[in-house]
Amino acid sequence: MTVANAEEPSLLADLPVQLPGRLRSDPVMRCPAPPRTYDPKGGQPPEHGGEFVFGQPDTWGEPDVRTVTET
Repeated sequence: MTVANAEEPSLLADLPVQLPGRLRSDPVMRCPAPPRTYDPKGGQPPEHGGEFVFGQPDTWGEPDVRTVTET
């Protein structure tokens, strides 16, 4: 299976597969860039938003979706 095929979820929908992934022990990701606004000084708009640090809950922000399962 090529990398392009692994990204196609319909090919794996009926198969009992797991796609493992790895992260560093101190993962940091970037949030989406803020919306573009007019800046009279010019310059490039930011490519990324703030940092999302897994070990610091104050950097997480509000979740887009919250899932609750009753047990």
